[in-house]
Amino acid sequence: MVPMLGIMASSFYKVVASFIYIMGGNASTGNITTVNTFTCATDTRSTNSATLSTASQRGSGGENKTTAGYMQLGLTTVPVNTIDKLVYATSTRSTLSGTLDTARFNMAGWSFASTACYFAAGAGAGISYTSINKVTFSSDAVSVIGATITSNSFRFGWCSNNATAGYLAGGYTSGGGALLSSFKKLTYSTETASTPSATLTAADQDMAGFANLATAGYFCGGQGVSRIDKIDFSTDTKSTLSATLSANLANATGASSATAGYTFGGDQGGRTAAISKLVFSTETESVPSATIVTAVYDPLSCASNGGL
Repeated sequence: MVPMLGIMASSFYKVVASFIYIMGGNASTGNITTVNTFTCATDTRSTNSATLSTASQRGSGGENKTTAGYMQLGLTTVPVNTIDKLVYATSTRSTLSGTLDTARFNMAGWSFASTACYFAAGAGAGISYTSINKVTFSSDAVSVIGATITSNSFRFGWCSNNATAGYLAGGYTSGGGALLSSFKKLTYSTETASTPSATLTAADQDMAGFANLATAGYFCGGQGVSRIDKIDFSTDTKSTLSATLSANLANATGASSATAGYTFGGDQGGRTAAISKLVFSTETESVPSATIVTAVYDPLSCASNGGL
C-alpha cells in the first residue's frame, strides 16, 4: 500500500512530492504494469499494490497533487489513447471513460495545480501529432484545447512550473526529421503556446525532466550524454550545470520533491533500475542506494504531495 498521504509532487508538476510513483516501462521480458512507490523523505522504494490497466511504455503522467495521478499509457504493442487514474489515499487504479483524441506515445505530461493536467504532442502509427489534450480534475473530463505544439513533436524532455506553465525541450520535428534544441511553453492561464528564445546546450532527445517548484526546470541526459540543462522560469533563460549525472542516461522518467529532483530507470548502455538525485540547494548529484523493482526503458511517473 502507498504510505498515508503527506505530500504530493510529481513527476507532474514534475515536481513537489512526498511520494513519487514510477510505473510501467519496457523490461527485458516486455512491457510491464508495475507501480513503484518512492518515499522522498528516506529515498526508499516499495512496490505498490496497484498496477496499470495495461502493460505499457513511453507514457506520461500528470497529477492533482493531493488526490490522484493521471497516466497516459503510451505504447502497448500499439499506440493507445487510454488514461489511467491512481487515487493516492487508497492505492486504487481506475481507467477514465474519456480518452485522448488520438492514440499516441511520447507525449509531454504537465500539471496545473489542482485544476487540470495536459498531455501534449507525441507520435503514433507513423505519424506525429501537435494537439494538446486536457484532463479537468473536477470532472475527469478529457478535451482538446486550441493551442498546439508546432515543431517539437516527440521524444522530447518536459517539466512543469505547476502554477504557471509547462515546458518541453528537444526531440524531433514533426514526421521525425531534424533533431531539435528548442523549447516550447504552454501558459496555463491562457492556454497559449509559445517558443522561448532559449535553447538546449545541444540538440537532443529522450531527456528526463523535473522542476524545482516555481524556480527552474531541469533536463537530464539525452542520447549518450550525462549533461543537465536548467531553464529559469522567471526569465526563460537556459544554463548548464557543472554537475552531471553519474552515467550517460536516456529514456528515463523524472520527478521531484520539494528539495530534490530524481530520475528513474532508463538506458545506461542497457536497461537500468538506477535512481539519480539532484539536490536543488547545491545542485549536486548523487545515486541513492534504492532502485526501482525492474530495470526498464521509458517508464512514466507522477507524485503525491499532501500539503506543500
